[in-house]
Amino acid sequence: MNLQSIDVKELLGVYECKMDAKGRVSVPASLKKQLLSLGSHGFIPKRSVFSKCLELHTQDEWASVTNSLKKLNRFIKKNNEFIRMFHAGVKQVEMDSSGRILISKDLINFANLESNIVFSATPFGLEIWNLSDYEKAVNLEDNDFAQLTEEVMGEKIQMEYHKPVLLNESIDLLSINPDGIYVDTTFGGGGHSNLILEKLGPKGQLFGFDQDPDALVNNIIDPRFTLIPHNFEHLKKFLKLNKIEKVDGIIADLGVSSHQLNIFKRGFSIRGDGPLDMRMNPKKGISAAEWLNEIDEFTLTRALSEYGEVSRPKKLAQIILNAQNKSPLLTTKELLDVIEPHGRKGEKVFAKVFQAIRISINRELEVLEHLLHEGQEILSYGGRFVIISYHSLEDRRVKIYFREGQHSGEAPRDKYGNRLTPFKIITRKPIVPRPKEIEENPRSRSAKLRAAEKKEIFI
Repeated sequence: MNLQSIDVKELLGVYECKMDAKGRVSVPASLKKQLLSLGSHGFIPKRSVFSKCLELHTQDEWASVTNSLKKLNRFIKKNNEFIRMFHAGVKQVEMDSSGRILISKDLINFANLESNIVFSATPFGLEIWNLSDYEKAVNLEDNDFAQLTEEVMGEKIQMEYHKPVLLNESIDLLSINPDGIYVDTTFGGGGHSNLILEKLGPKGQLFGFDQDPDALVNNIIDPRFTLIPHNFEHLKKFLKLNKIEKVDGIIADLGVSSHQLNIFKRGFSIRGDGPLDMRMNPKKGISAAEWLNEIDEFTLTRALSEYGEVSRPKKLAQIILNAQNKSPLLTTKELLDVIEPHGRKGEKVFAKVFQAIRISINRELEVLEHLLHEGQEILSYGGRFVIISYHSLEDRRVKIYFREGQHSGEAPRDKYGNRLTPFKIITRKPIVPRPKEIEENPRSRSAKLRAAEKKEIFI
């Protein structure tokens, strides 16, 4: 049993108590019952590695901790120093009949404990704090808390990174061969990749592409999986470097991820303030702020019209550039403030402008065309191409390429009038999310899923 096995609904909270002159901390009655339910009076208080507080462990938890420490190389000086510090003042204590736990002087000094103590119950266990230190730790300014939330969310793996849209439907359409080779061109949080790996056998292979450095923390440790930290625009090049000439399936979940929208410092979101960046890979290319500083009215008008499909694009371009000339637009809020007075009632002008700029600086439609062309070339006969898009500009290109085998015009025909196309269309109409998925994941509402299979001969 351990402290995390307690009924979290009852345990969560902050409980103030007292410590007497002998270092005995009175466990609040509301916690005492829960602690005793673990079946032992023995507990081990220890230093927290992360904060100036103590952590309270059960005997079983402490055994697990010490077993982990035994794996450290004892012949490295820093390891020994850490272990000595970690164990300083640690000893098993019993809860007495009055519900008190004795804390050693070393630990009292470490956590600066005085008469007023706080038990802080979190999903990870119990912490013991000096009351004033605890108040300082949690009373962050709003901006500090927002920044901390951003940083923590940015380090989360898989669970909160991105909720895949049409997950099961898209993987089913891949029609996976357990011994096949597959490519997830938009790895992100690894949702699609993990499900593909579940269906692959020991001989199968999966390659994931993602140019966003944030996605690297989601890397899957599996001998069948290789994560390539690059844009899928260079699909053939990097697969060839991995000695792969043909693959059995390709999946792409286009657009901006939930993770990128939720991290305001990436500059994709209209819901919070952050640097006007919008780069899929913040280490390459120019930011949205730099792009706005360099372009002319014609270029911005065209982007707003073609990529944002906004009404009165020329007038809006003039308004944005006039503001830019007076004072460079460096944050998302500054751009939103310029647009706000000029948006028509009910028009999603903010999202459309952000979309237009994002597509422009990341060359998203050009990159998609590269993916369609190179994907068709490396697919084996019978291989599947599965793509999820989120706006008509993407979907239209996918639909045309699957139907015609080229980006514009009609496919050539043989002497009998048959279309010479490389694909058999699997989804005559795009698959869209069910109402339940839209309710659970609003981002999915605009998703369209299309799939095609490469034909052995063109007929």
